[in-house]
Amino acid sequence: MIPQKTAGKYVWLQPSSHSTPILGLGDQNINVGPFALAIVKKPELTLPGKFVLGSVESLTTGDLLKSWSEVTGNEAEYVQVTLEEFDRLWPMWGLEMGEMLKYWEEFGNKSWSGEKLITKEDLGIEFPFVTIKQAFGTFDWEL
Repeated sequence: MIPQKTAGKYVWLQPSSHSTPILGLGDQNINVGPFALAIVKKPELTLPGKFVLGSVESLTTGDLLKSWSEVTGNEAEYVQVTLEEFDRLWPMWGLEMGEMLKYWEEFGNKSWSGEKLITKEDLGIEFPFVTIKQAFGTFDWEL
């Protein structure tokens, strides 16, 4: 997000709508460990050709911005731009990131599905995961 002094708020430019679904890992500093341990303990589930979906929450890109705004106390607005504009703004990775977001926008929950996909439920993980909103509360947001 980039603070826009003339707008009086933070503006998040994204090439997909605010309702684009995303699956989040939450606080990766805490939440990766239980996945790694479960994978090591159950190698028969994660044989070659299988993929572990490290997801602990389902939200939208708009939810993500709203959580950030609530935690930081900063007003923010989600603005959808074209893929071309997004790529022009972020030339090193804009096209790839933008295409991924457009894919999630189009396919939603079907973006992450299939018999090769292993979930936290498949691995039997029962852990008090830390959500991204909780993680936001632990970050230093001073610019």
